[in-house]
Order: sequence, then C-alpha cells, then structure tokens
Amino acid sequence: MSFAQGKKIVFIVLLLPAIFGLFFNQATNGHYHKLPNGEIVHHSHPYHHQDNHESPFENHPHSESEYFILALLSNPLTLLCFFLVLTNPIKILYRKIEYQTTETFSTYKYQYPNVYRGPPGF
Repeated sequence: MSFAQGKKIVFIVLLLPAIFGLFFNQATNGHYHKLPNGEIVHHSHPYHHQDNHESPFENHPHSESEYFILALLSNPLTLLCFFLVLTNPIKILYRKIEYQTTETFSTYKYQYPNVYRGPPGF
C-alpha cells in the first residue's frame, strides 16, 4: 500500500463518524419552521423538544443567516461540493510531493545511463 492510499484510508475512517453524525442529527433533531412569508423550512440541529406541542412547526427563533447556513448543511449536494472543494488542494499537494519524489528518483536513476555497457574506447 502506498503512502497516498494509506492517507485516503485514514481520511475515510475519520470521515465516517462525521457522516453518521449528520444522519443521526437529521433523524433525531429534524424539524420544520414556517417563515412569515409562508415558506416552510426543514432543517436539523439540537434543540429542546417540547412534548405538548400543538403545531407541527417549531417556534424557536432563527436569523436569516442561520436559516441559510442550516439549509446548506442539511443539503447533501452542498456537503459533497464543500468536501470536493476542501480536498482538491490536498490532492494537488500530494501530486506535487509525488512528482518531486519521482523526479528526484528519476534524476538519480538516470544519472548513469546504460550501466550494463562497457566504457567507451578512446
């Protein structure tokens, strides 16, 4: 197993609990809000559940920026794009490291070309 493959496995093992945490949060803390303009918003975050709640909508307040951030975090496509954007610089860094090590190895390897040939006669 190469160094890059080992890093990928470690990254995946560390990422799995975060993904399961998102699924658990969505299943246990998902709720709806009805905005003043009539729009219904679904998102999930830990909050104090009320047992004797008459309305299907929660009444704890959020600002517009909180609604926006919670909507982004609740959307799997947004999380996938965010993940790809974050991992792209890491991939570029690994490519540079791999290229530099390959280039160093190549210059060392080809320092003495045709090793099996005898010295030229003068």
